[in-house]
Amino acid sequence: MPPPETSSSSIVSGFVLQREDNLADEADVYIILSTLIGSLLIFAGGQSISYIDSLYFATGACTQAGLNPVDLNKLSIWQQVRNY
Repeated sequence: MPPPETSSSSIVSGFVLQREDNLADEADVYIILSTLIGSLLIFAGGQSISYIDSLYFATGACTQAGLNPVDLNKLSIWQQVRNY
């Protein structure tokens, strides 16, 4: 008995749907990792800032939310460049 025929459009659409799921997962991982790495860089940047504030800064920078728990002019140049 021959195998059932599948149209190329169903194969392609299945691939596209699977790829979109992978892209969403990759984007989530990218945002989480860049937030954690950025918070460590901001925390080690010079001015005394608590880690939770640097995590909040990094989250706001990665998601373009603009959340600032501390005035930007109180940060060192390195911390300001990292946020940019």
